Amino acid sequence: MKRNEAALISAGGLTHSFLTRCPAIIRRLGPIKGTSFRVARRIASSLRAGYAVPDYRALEGCTPVWIAVSDPLLDGVIRDFALQAPLAGMVVVLCDSLYDARWAHPLQSAHAQVATLNAVEASSERIFVAEGHPEAIRELRRAMAGEKRKLIELKPGAKPIYLSGVRMASEQLVPWIVSAVDALRTAGLARSDAAHVAEALAMQAVHSLKRTGRNTLRPPRPEDIGRSSQREIETLQRALRLAADAHHP
Repeated sequence: MKRNEAALISAGGLTHSFLTRCPAIIRRLGPIKGTSFRVARRIASSLRAGYAVPDYRALEGCTPVWIAVSDPLLDGVIRDFALQAPLAGMVVVLCDSLYDARWAHPLQSAHAQVATLNAVEASSERIFVAEGHPEAIRELRRAMAGEKRKLIELKPGAKPIYLSGVRMASEQLVPWIVSAVDALRTAGLARSDAAHVAEALAMQAVHSLKRTGRNTLRPPRPEDIGRSSQREIETLQRALRLAADAHHP
């Protein structure tokens, strides 16, 4: 191992990981531990960086150690890593995981400094969020600065809240947008026009929120949201029934 080498733990299939699109990080890679030595060699070959090692002990002295495996495999990897390698003072980064750093308690019990790193959706991997041990966060700031990416630090224990916000702003927002487009089309707009109007209104709402700030707005009460949503649904249902009756007198 050379001085200042980073290490990688992976099960392969790195195509979807942001790590493969971070050349400064890849250039620093030294030992690569896979689910087998053959897998590790294949990863090194595909990245054109680093070298395969047979066991976790070969990662001693590396900083940071990037762990890029799917969440179903993560528990076993963390357990084996904690049992087989000296981790005191080592910076370990869980990449692309839905878990937060507290979940990796076997590593923390072995005195590793653990953080998680995720690309912000819809940012084209230009913005990342991280949470975990302060020293690990400092290491990530250096790494992301080298990649010319922005890093946002989450509050301790706040990753589940962040992920909830991401879901609300993406997949949970889609049914409302679809309903809005359906309502506009029922009113007579073409599909493309309805989508354009819905997009413009959504962007206007976001820009207004950015401009005025959340604190200047009255927080809606859950019961108000429910009543308002129900009124909109009933209005749309009545419109659809009237439209159907007009086409089938």
